[in-house]
Amino acid sequence: MTWLVVRQHRGEAIVAALALIVLTLVVLPSGLHLHQLEATLRTSGCIGTNPRPACPATFDAFNATSRSLTGIVPWLNFLPGLAGVFIGAPLLAREIEEGTWRLAWSQSVTRRRWLRDQLLATGVLVVLATAVFTAVVTWWLTPLNHVDGRFASNGHGFDFYGIVPIGWAVLAFAIGLLAGTLARRVVPAMAATFGAYLAIRLPVEFLLRPRYLPPARLWGVPPSDSQPLDPNNWIFSQDLVAPHSRSILSSSQADMVQHMAQAGSPKYSGQEATQASIAHYLQAHGYTYVFTYQPADRFWIFQGIETGVCLVLASLVIIAARRWVLRRLT
Repeated sequence: MTWLVVRQHRGEAIVAALALIVLTLVVLPSGLHLHQLEATLRTSGCIGTNPRPACPATFDAFNATSRSLTGIVPWLNFLPGLAGVFIGAPLLAREIEEGTWRLAWSQSVTRRRWLRDQLLATGVLVVLATAVFTAVVTWWLTPLNHVDGRFASNGHGFDFYGIVPIGWAVLAFAIGLLAGTLARRVVPAMAATFGAYLAIRLPVEFLLRPRYLPPARLWGVPPSDSQPLDPNNWIFSQDLVAPHSRSILSSSQADMVQHMAQAGSPKYSGQEATQASIAHYLQAHGYTYVFTYQPADRFWIFQGIETGVCLVLASLVIIAARRWVLRRLT
């Protein structure tokens, strides 16, 4: 039975291996260049809370390369979902659609054992492929994570680092399994899988993830201090605080204060000089900032929480699909 299952899914394994090889070859040139530029920034002392004055020119070269990746990286979030679309959804839907399940389960192999062996083989394939994908993309984006912070809201570090990609791939696979069982057709099951994956992924990423733990706040930051926090922290907001109080100004009040600062500050040429004069005005009149953020040391806690959420949901979905197969599929 095990050999039969391996032969059934060798096509998916070959496609996954080829896709990973292509991905590696595509990201290799830009990855090597980014690593070289990041090493230059590090040796020049440009990475940290107090970069040297000569660093902006060095950052320009790094940003010129990393900017080209901004349109590519978000699309990689869809790749874990493809495990459900192309592996999970056809697993049962193809058997049911073609009617081969009747032959398979009328032999000495019970449907319970058949389902168990199928899940083990394809599950191992999904985990291994996702682990290799994570390793490749982590290496590729490591320079961006060192410069921008791996816990930043841009998702460079969190979505493609650690164990979270594996959790999402397993959940997508489980969704595909259930969709194929219910739809009993491959194409509708694939479409339903992708839609369900996005319906879960997007709210978790943008609504639930920032609230896994209550955010921390840093009060009393002087306006002249533009980088009071480690760049590895996940910074949500920077709000203006009224003088000699802990009262955060509303957006309209903050805009009005900014206009007053611009009107009352000396006029200098250049954006940096103008910002410095506004910061001097705000500090002279007692205004400070409060930063709302998730500390960098919570990175692995958040990784564990999100992966746990994915695995719990995946377990429930697989149980539902298994019960449907064992009790209702006739």
